[in-house]
Amino acid sequence: MSSQFINLTNVSYTLPNGDELFSNISYNFTSSEKAAIVGDNGVGKTTLLNIIAGKLEATSGSVKRHAAISYLKQDINSIKGSVRDVIDNGELINNSWEMEPDILKMVEFIYSDDRLDDDFSSLSGGEKQKILIAKAFLSDADIIFFDEPTNNLDKSSKKNFFNLIENYANGIVIVSHDRELLNRMDTILELTANGIKSYGGNYDFYMEEKRKERQNLEERKSEYESKLSKLNTQKIKNSIQKERGRKYGEKEIDNNRYPRIMANSLKGKAEVSAGKKDREFDSKIKDHKSELSDIRTSLRDERIKIAAIEKPFIKKTLLEINNLEFSYGDNKILSGINLIMSGADRLLIRGDNGSGKTTLIKLITGELKPEAGEVKLNGDVIYLNQTLSLLDREESVVDNILNYTSLTKTESYYVAADFKFKKDDASKLVKHLSGGELLRATLAVILGSKKQPQLIILDEPTNNLDIKSIDILEDALVQYQGAIIVVSHDRAFVGNLNITKELSL
Repeated sequence: MSSQFINLTNVSYTLPNGDELFSNISYNFTSSEKAAIVGDNGVGKTTLLNIIAGKLEATSGSVKRHAAISYLKQDINSIKGSVRDVIDNGELINNSWEMEPDILKMVEFIYSDDRLDDDFSSLSGGEKQKILIAKAFLSDADIIFFDEPTNNLDKSSKKNFFNLIENYANGIVIVSHDRELLNRMDTILELTANGIKSYGGNYDFYMEEKRKERQNLEERKSEYESKLSKLNTQKIKNSIQKERGRKYGEKEIDNNRYPRIMANSLKGKAEVSAGKKDREFDSKIKDHKSELSDIRTSLRDERIKIAAIEKPFIKKTLLEINNLEFSYGDNKILSGINLIMSGADRLLIRGDNGSGKTTLIKLITGELKPEAGEVKLNGDVIYLNQTLSLLDREESVVDNILNYTSLTKTESYYVAADFKFKKDDASKLVKHLSGGELLRATLAVILGSKKQPQLIILDEPTNNLDIKSIDILEDALVQYQGAIIVVSHDRAFVGNLNITKELSL
């Protein structure tokens, strides 16, 4: 049996403004468990990870640690010093030839390129991430904590990282939206404002359990709707009987069949009995409505339905690239690139970090000019970067829809509602939106009207999204009938987009 290395008991955390982020978190992390913490953006996953790792104090509750910990945080750009300093005075180098082969593959560039004395901040995001991941595994910690570790990793680096995880004998706790990584965990911990729930399996197992839970909720919803219908019918019948009893008592009094006192007494008893039944019905109806409201809230689906387009997208050539070349100074980035895309093609651009994927996108959108060759683009194009910076942050959701489309103010409100911004939510300023809300608002601008772009370009769109938001984005792009160019290392996301072409750099 695995020993318990980190014990959480009734852990809660309150934000500086007094809002409670989460409460009553209790869980025992063991020495060999590989666990992932999942949940919506803003629910407090990183905060909880910091508390578990001892980087942040809980507002209440207790955390007991009996383990050596290594922690790779998400914000790696704040790390200063030379590469040599970052890897702890040669720890990585001295152990280099005894390392696991996958660790060597992740950091081999620092041996061949003699870059140990380079400023760490000058490295690319992928290079930084690989060094820090290698350092974490070399620490031989009892438990390693990772916060979104695959965001900057290319395909080959992710493969090496996954191998390291699978072969690591000690505990691992991650926060990640990468479903490929989540499927390599043996426990999924779902964090909500009400606490944490453990699912003893990988992400696919978790999703199947969530499907069963939803099915159970749907059945309970039908059950309570049926109960409410019957109760309302019974209440109406009781009211009818109560009215009949009142009229019958008055008739008997008028006909002098019973003495007035006796008749009034019988009438009063009947009314009391009927009134008691009414109160019982009202109480049950109130309870059932409350239960039904909770169930409907749990079942609330945030998926959106995009607008039907005004006219079909063009079927002819949409994008043509001929013998494209581009360099940064003496560094040749792209050479001999040729590509043709038609109306509804869906292109995946593959390549390791530094191979020129983002540069190619900038050449397609016209942000950069080719050194040689040409790029011909026919039709409207929208580029969605990782930060979803398309919208005016100082404007409201509905005003952004109004500004980017030819819709009226009223029509813009209808579109906002279609994308789950109803009533006052449509008037929220973009700068106050959560990550998931920002995604929905951006999709409302792009896909909410009948006039939609003929090409959408996405550069690592899932990096800053939670899993629910990724599902929404996938669903919208599957409905979209135009062309797509996507750069992504998220294999699960790409696998759901019905890719028709690939370009490897």
